[in-house]
Amino acid sequence: MRILLVDDDPRQVTVLHAHLEPLNHTLLTASGGEEALLLIEDQPVDLILLDLRMPGIDGIDVLHHIRARPELERMPVVLITSMHEREARLRAIEAGANDFVEKPPDGAILRARVTNLLRLKQLGDDLERRNEDLRRLEALRRELADLVVHDLKAPVAGAALNIEVAMEILGLEEGPACEALKDALAGVHRIQHMTEELLLLARLEEAKMPLRPVRGSLRRIVEDVVRALGRTAERRGTQLDVSVEGDLAATADPDLIRRVIENLLDNAMRHAPRGGRIAVRGVHGTSELAGGLVSLSVANSGNPIPEGDRSRIFQKFAQSSGTVARGANMGLGLHFCQVVASAHGGSIRVEETPEWPVVFTLCLPG
Repeated sequence: MRILLVDDDPRQVTVLHAHLEPLNHTLLTASGGEEALLLIEDQPVDLILLDLRMPGIDGIDVLHHIRARPELERMPVVLITSMHEREARLRAIEAGANDFVEKPPDGAILRARVTNLLRLKQLGDDLERRNEDLRRLEALRRELADLVVHDLKAPVAGAALNIEVAMEILGLEEGPACEALKDALAGVHRIQHMTEELLLLARLEEAKMPLRPVRGSLRRIVEDVVRALGRTAERRGTQLDVSVEGDLAATADPDLIRRVIENLLDNAMRHAPRGGRIAVRGVHGTSELAGGLVSLSVANSGNPIPEGDRSRIFQKFAQSSGTVARGANMGLGLHFCQVVASAHGGSIRVEETPEWPVVFTLCLPG
């Protein structure tokens, strides 16, 4: 590794050179602060041994220049001082010095300190390289996912259309064949929903999809979603109870909030037992947020979520460790809800109450 020795006294440089030569590193020298800064500009350096007292630019000035550059922020700097320079040492620590060596330096102590700092520097460099590799792989993974999702949209839409055409040609309105085709169509629509959600998630997480908030009624969105799911609830014998205060007005992106409500109700429908209950409640609340807040809760009578899973289920691709529900998805729906809530300056949580085993509550600024 490359060590830079900076001192205006040639004799001191010679002493440092002799102490460090056994380490078999490349030793560079500079006779002052100006020369040291020019040398750093021209070639990489892994550690600097820097005299505190020098004419012109002194050691602390050199430190300030180094720490002002992000690429040199982690480079170890050891200051060479006299034993009694307490105030100067304090200023050096504040400027970003990593360690000190007293004059005249003890060779064994100097080599040990330099070796330890170089080892830490190398570990930090390795970690940064691995982080960069991970960032690059994550970018490639996202790009691949976007391509796959984009390419899925056309064949999935074609499959849905073909099922609808087949039902129309066959004139099926009831019976096992009709139910089978309806289930297949519902599955295809679910795949369409998930592929669109993957694209939206990627854009939201990368802040590439701006919100389009408008002042509007959440009540209307809830009623539209409930109406669309009403037939499914009726077929399953699920009791669906909706109660919303007034218009439940909020400033939000209606398309994204609609998807959140769809996800929460779909989640409740899959986890509530046949003949079970689902309740949707919308209320105005108070908070430190300007304009108060509105909260929308979706409760179901399914199995409670273990307390240890209640934060984990909002992570991407995570699912509860409890019983897997019918048609369990791949763990994107609740993560999507959390991302959208956060993007609006709101929140989402899950809890258990005396009346309901599972209650999801979405809070948005009113």
